[in-house]
Amino acid sequence: MDERRNGIGPEGPSWRAGRPWFVASLVAQSYLTLIASLAAVAIVPVFLGWSATVVQSGSMEPSISPGDVVLTAPVQTEREAPLGRVVSFISPADAEPDGVEKIRLHRIVDVNDDGTFVTAGDANADVDSTPIARDQIIGEGRLLVPAIGLPSWWIGRGETAPLALWVGLTAASLVVAWGAPSARPIPLRRERHAAAGVEDPASAGDGDDASSSPSSSESADAGPPADVGRRSLLSGIGAIAVLGLAGLPREPSSAAFTASTSTGGSWRVAALVRLDLGRATTYALLARSSVSNLHSHGATWIDGDIGTSPGTSVTGFGSSNVSGTTERNTTAARNAMADAVALADALGERTPGSTLAPTLSGTMFPGVYATADDVHVSGALTLDARGDSSAVFILRSRNLTAGASALVRLTNGARAGNVYWRATSSVTLARDSGIVGTILADGDVTMAHGSQATGRLFSLSGAVSIDRATVLVP
Repeated sequence: MDERRNGIGPEGPSWRAGRPWFVASLVAQSYLTLIASLAAVAIVPVFLGWSATVVQSGSMEPSISPGDVVLTAPVQTEREAPLGRVVSFISPADAEPDGVEKIRLHRIVDVNDDGTFVTAGDANADVDSTPIARDQIIGEGRLLVPAIGLPSWWIGRGETAPLALWVGLTAASLVVAWGAPSARPIPLRRERHAAAGVEDPASAGDGDDASSSPSSSESADAGPPADVGRRSLLSGIGAIAVLGLAGLPREPSSAAFTASTSTGGSWRVAALVRLDLGRATTYALLARSSVSNLHSHGATWIDGDIGTSPGTSVTGFGSSNVSGTTERNTTAARNAMADAVALADALGERTPGSTLAPTLSGTMFPGVYATADDVHVSGALTLDARGDSSAVFILRSRNLTAGASALVRLTNGARAGNVYWRATSSVTLARDSGIVGTILADGDVTMAHGSQATGRLFSLSGAVSIDRATVLVP
């Protein structure tokens, strides 16, 4: 019997004939097939006239992340405006906070009377500040291929460590896949006939010359040609995929849509509910049970509406204290409470990108921060939008307290309307403290003497009480 054909040589079994190598080769081939398939999905449509772009922004995480590949198709001029669709468009330099022209990926949410379009990112609290014209639209979003553009993204950012790791993993997979053992069945019939002293009928008439022919032996050792072809094809596809992924375009795109197309080719609506105050927008104070001003003749000023629902208790406020209306379980108050609860739920659906520290001070940047513990604002806390006026800050905790004279400030385009504090318990603002943003607490909300909020204070299950404080709706 030719032992080499069964992976056995003079020195024992071949190291490539064992189960570990077989499992490794199976994993390697599966990995190469996966990246080749995703690369094909991302690259092939380009030859059909679509555009492929690697997303550079993390503004829509976790639904869409840097390194995802977006495929857009040209919008036909005779078509109506793709209202509700995601489009890529050129955002001119004068519309960008940093003064640099960008390609943005946002959803068209409305059409103005002059024919321009209103766009917005799905996670942004407000629409984009500058409408766009039809000739600014590059294409309509059709497909999102997750993570496949990461190599190109790493190259663009100069991140050599993850790039080297990925290249090493892919190269190792190619080596393992190429060296995979043959799947050709071992021909046992000839060995069985030889062991029984019976001539194999398949070789009858060949004589000794045929059985001892060097060419026959070498051919058997060489492995099946089909197996070599399979390895060559797999290696070629893997190499092409690597080069294609590394060469994907890296336009400075800002992503703002959340899902890939279905099999029918239509774009799905975002899975995450948009952050929207809705009918609670005009309310400065809103509570489920009661809203009270502890010193009715003190220096309290509420620039906005006050409401309770289903409670009806609003005490200590006069016309000199409130600029808006007072709604005691009216239809308006009930609608406002419903939208406030919906906003709280939407905030809870956002996956945090960072853990919120127990003590907040210094500088924080846009993102979703969360902790299951209490949070205390101490000293000065600066929220830095990095020049993006649509940047959103979400801070989730159990109890939220602001220490005496603590101050939350905004800089570099940050807006109070895009700051959200979500507390699953109570909120306490100590004497002379200042905070910005919309506060949504499940428990009571308390403002001490001299405290100020540029935003809104909502208690979804409790009461709001203030003592000679100021609340300004942004």
